[in-house]
Amino acid sequence: MGNKRSKTLYVSDLDGTLLRSDQRISGYSCSVINSLVEKGMKFTYATARSIVTAEKVTEGLNAAMPLIVYNGVFVIDNLSRKILCSNFFTESQSWAKKNSH
Repeated sequence: MGNKRSKTLYVSDLDGTLLRSDQRISGYSCSVINSLVEKGMKFTYATARSIVTAEKVTEGLNAAMPLIVYNGVFVIDNLSRKILCSNFFTESQSWAKKNSH
């Protein structure tokens, strides 16, 4: 039959989704996600936050997959903190945005 391992990557937002109103991940959510990751689930999060502020609010979460931070500007290896991908506006996109007001 082929490989039955899931190839689904689960991506969660932080603010308003994974985090509680106190800006922390609950112990229960952390425990469930960590348990599923240990069993092979692919999980990461995407946020407008920087890696520094994101790691403060996700303390205890074992997300070994690359993280999407700064609204997708960077994809960062969560273990080494190396930037894997960066996305910036081109000069023409930047000029158009400045002059659209």
